[in-house]
Amino acid sequence: MKYQKLLLLPIVLAVFSSIAQDAKIIEQAAVDAKALVIEAKITRDRHIVYCLTALGVARELYQWVPLLRDLYATNNPQVGPEQEKLSMLQALKAGLSHLFYTQEGWASIVQSGVGIGGFILVSKVCEKFVHPDTIRWYIRNYAPYYLTIKMLKECLSELQDPSISQDRINMCNEFVHLLYDRLVRQSEAVCAYMTYKAKYLDDEERAIAERGKSLMIKSQNTWLDRIFVELSASSRDYQNINTLIAAYKADIALQINHFSVVEGESQHDRSMTEKQIKESLSKIKRPN
Repeated sequence: MKYQKLLLLPIVLAVFSSIAQDAKIIEQAAVDAKALVIEAKITRDRHIVYCLTALGVARELYQWVPLLRDLYATNNPQVGPEQEKLSMLQALKAGLSHLFYTQEGWASIVQSGVGIGGFILVSKVCEKFVHPDTIRWYIRNYAPYYLTIKMLKECLSELQDPSISQDRINMCNEFVHLLYDRLVRQSEAVCAYMTYKAKYLDDEERAIAERGKSLMIKSQNTWLDRIFVELSASSRDYQNINTLIAAYKADIALQINHFSVVEGESQHDRSMTEKQIKESLSKIKRPN
């Protein structure tokens, strides 16, 4: 039995080696398909915002009409030509009296309150769909690779603990491969967003963005393949893995910075996104 296991070892190593060499991390066809999905989603969000804004403004104006009418109305709206017109102060006093001391007036107040509440509700709904169309916003909400890297490093750090149990080792190893798969998907999503966004830039910026996207795909494939080989090794060099991941993160961050300049990201959008990223990182806890 012992020798049978030794005979199977070269086969297992060969399989892992083949996977590491032949693995296609990010394919252009998959990137293009995902770019169409991103474009459709952002277009949908934009149309929803337009519709909600129009409905909110229309409802707000409609609800304020009776309140303003009652506010400036008089107790005797049919003023004859022989009667003296009320002064502004008298009209305002009469309108307030009608507003707060009649059933119709209170109905107008309630109606206006409902209108304001509806407008606030629409505004809160709009917050979900109103967003900057930038790569940093997309990464923060749909491809937070920095959080995945943080969790991956935590799992690798725990695996270096000499007191860790075998069950925990198995669980952490499973998490490592799941996190790597997530990192691949998020990297593909970043490339897809760049593909989508490049279509809407001016000619000069579009050419630069296209080159940046091609470089991003190439870099992602190179780094992810190297990380995969290290994670799949029978004996991991954790120091080398940490160094590799740090270099990967720095290189991708540099390319994202370059693309954000090309797409015209504002300083306000950037500072808000960075604040959100820090808040998200602070909420991530070590796995139990």
